[in-house]
Amino acid sequence: MAFWRLGVITYYVTMPLAGIGMDYIVKSLKQKPLINIVNSKTIFSLLYLAHIIGSIAYVYSSLGTLSPPWDIYLFAPSSLEAGL
Repeated sequence: MAFWRLGVITYYVTMPLAGIGMDYIVKSLKQKPLINIVNSKTIFSLLYLAHIIGSIAYVYSSLGTLSPPWDIYLFAPSSLEAGL
């Protein structure tokens, strides 16, 4: 459980690194002959869309239901337990 808390704490610190990594991935993909004809913004959009769909599929397969961001207790049912 402590690992998840560490992830929540470091979320905002890692976001710039994630952006730099995404930029590196797009620049690497732009060097490929077939992908070179695609605009960089399109590649960014497709990667973001793939990430969103992958995240939704992972949560659905793990929890068996969709976890909307406004329902934190669905995502963390252990927070409802008494006597933590």
